[in-house]
Amino acid sequence: MNYNYKYLIESFDKAMDKTINEVNGTDEIQIIAFVITDNVEIPFLQFLFINEMKNEKENKKRRFSFLHVQNSNKNISLYIQSLLQSIGINDATIHIKGFNHGYLFVQIKASICGCGLYLDNQSPVWFVLATEIINHKKIMDIEFDNDIIQLFISNPQIAILETYSLPDVVYNHGTINEVKYNSVLGPNKKDDYYTFYYLPIPIPSGIVEGTIEGTIEGTIEGTIEGTIEGTIEGTIEGTNRYAFFEYEHDYMSPNHFKNGIKIKHYKQIVPLSWCKNV
Repeated sequence: MNYNYKYLIESFDKAMDKTINEVNGTDEIQIIAFVITDNVEIPFLQFLFINEMKNEKENKKRRFSFLHVQNSNKNISLYIQSLLQSIGINDATIHIKGFNHGYLFVQIKASICGCGLYLDNQSPVWFVLATEIINHKKIMDIEFDNDIIQLFISNPQIAILETYSLPDVVYNHGTINEVKYNSVLGPNKKDDYYTFYYLPIPIPSGIVEGTIEGTIEGTIEGTIEGTIEGTIEGTIEGTNRYAFFEYEHDYMSPNHFKNGIKIKHYKQIVPLSWCKNV
């Protein structure tokens, strides 16, 4: 599709002959790699971050961190391509845009990039939405490094395609066959409604029937704190994650519940990733 959009981060330092040692006086450079998802009605940005284990107060914990290189001779394009290959993207081209705010901005282009991927807490890299960074500050049990959060909060233009709104993230659940189908063709209605959750409720696989309500605290493949309400029925084996653009105003008013929404129509929803519940 052809769009007339403008990425608001466009004032790049084109002096690409700088060595890494000349950038901010350091031998390391941090990279903001982004993809513009524009094969849909409403284009939007996603950003690539490393999912790595870090030591925190004598405990190891997974966190999202900036891509980075520490050697000025390292081929940045090959480095990013190798990361993408680890999640099944083998045809990516890398376009180095330049420096801004001390970060090297790099655009990724591929036939399938950032949509419909299998991503879980062991995946070495993830494509993420800006709203997941700014509003949610984590995905499942993987938190973002604070410097990532502060960069996006202080510089919201990094996340914006001019004239287009930002998507939020929602989830739903189903059998493995259902979530695989949803990851390609999008969600199905049940009882004339789409049901989405604002939190990725990590339910163990198996038969789950009835209503979940009340407060859950503790660890179930990660820490869940807060109140979860809603009805989940059927065999829950996997989870879909979507970029969600709010329902049209002239559609029937949505049925909100504590941690989710039921709607008959939506403006746009794009499958981002899916995973198995274990």
